[in-house]
Amino acid sequence: MESRLIRRLAVLSCLLVSSVLTAAAAAVDGYPGLYAEVQVGANAVTHSERDFISPVASVIGGVWVYTGIGIEAFADAELARGADGGFEAGVSNAFGAALRLSSPPSGGLRGYVVLGYVDFTLAQEPTRGIGREIDERFSGVRFGVGLQQRLQRFPSVLFGAEYRNFHTEEAVQVDGLVFGLRLDVR
Repeated sequence: MESRLIRRLAVLSCLLVSSVLTAAAAAVDGYPGLYAEVQVGANAVTHSERDFISPVASVIGGVWVYTGIGIEAFADAELARGADGGFEAGVSNAFGAALRLSSPPSGGLRGYVVLGYVDFTLAQEPTRGIGREIDERFSGVRFGVGLQQRLQRFPSVLFGAEYRNFHTEEAVQVDGLVFGLRLDVR
């Protein structure tokens, strides 16, 4: 478990660094504006009449294609699994793309909505006794709504909070609350 966590944190760190470097290089070439974001929070998974809450980390990279309209790619990784009724479960990873619709800023504060596609793996295993891990892959719609505040001391950095939902046609529900820092590169 610990080596898996270290590997995932290393991958997320590399993705973040490469996103920031790519954004900086592209901004010099005249792109309308790029952004990179790192988030941490928790997912709540309801599956098989059980509820699991597990910490998650996310990396997002995007480009503003028009004022307040961005296109982004994201990757999530679990930091640990939640437990309920003799089982541990969580969203082990999630990937996708989305459209970000952001309101005009007011006093440095802005709201946004994220609509997109998500492909995620739900892992579940017993906490005691004999059993094996079961991984199920799902895909569907990612919806998020959040607020971000621009930091006065660092005007290209925003602090934010987001509620998110992964909606599928299956009998699984994934909601999350994450907090993050976004870097705008112009």
